[in-house]
Amino acid sequence: MCSTTSGDEGDLNRALCEAFDISEMAAEVILSMPARRFSPLSVDRLRAELAEVEERLALTEQA
Repeated sequence: MCSTTSGDEGDLNRALCEAFDISEMAAEVILSMPARRFSPLSVDRLRAELAEVEERLALTEQA
């Protein structure tokens, strides 16, 4: 992804959002993390954490 996306960080952020159907905030968090954390178990934990954060955001937006 990084090597095929030209432009600035915003372009990479948008490319991640489109490729994985995630929010801009989630893409920013992913881009700020060291790649070594992406073992299969870590990815599962991150997905669970992301789902929890998105759920809390949705509840906040409804209030």
